[in-house]
Amino acid sequence: MFTVWKTKPKLGFRKVDPDRWEFANEGFLRGQKHLLRIISRRKPAHGHANQQPQQPHGQNSSVAACVEVGKFGLEEEVERLKRDKNVLMQELVRLRQQQQSTDSQLQTMVQRLQGMEQRQQQMMSFLAKAMQSPSFLAQFVQQQNDSNRRITEANKKRRLKQEDVPENEGSSSPDGQIVKYQPLMNEAAKEMLRQIVKNGSFF
Repeated sequence: MFTVWKTKPKLGFRKVDPDRWEFANEGFLRGQKHLLRIISRRKPAHGHANQQPQQPHGQNSSVAACVEVGKFGLEEEVERLKRDKNVLMQELVRLRQQQQSTDSQLQTMVQRLQGMEQRQQQMMSFLAKAMQSPSFLAQFVQQQNDSNRRITEANKKRRLKQEDVPENEGSSSPDGQIVKYQPLMNEAAKEMLRQIVKNGSFF
């Protein structure tokens, strides 16, 4: 007999005296070490060992409700991501259209700029010829004056034919309108071209 902890009954020890913490075991004897091998822990019953704790019905319902709420949250998140994707796609389409419009405007501006540069080069070439050759400028002005004179005479004859009135000397037409005659302006044109080149109006 000897004093041990309360867990000794699990190893096959029995209490000797109810009033004392003394336990005894047939395999635990003084000087009999070979008997110690027969001491083993008591195994629980088979049904009790394999029995799984059953959860209350209310707890199962709570778990199912949590799963359902989680599933609903995921579906809502998926729908939100779809809406965000649609918004981003619409914004992308709008930006592409805006870029195409900007590219078209830029191309139009480039064409206008090229046309202006071409006209500027033509004007500079004309001015260079006019400054190098006074006869070229005089011939150009003469051609302009002749063209204006022919246009004026054609208009006057057309009006006279319509009114069936003989042509009168002077600068007034039958309807009272004044027909302007443009004289040669060689010197004035030369001075104007010199001022243009001097001030760099076309640069």
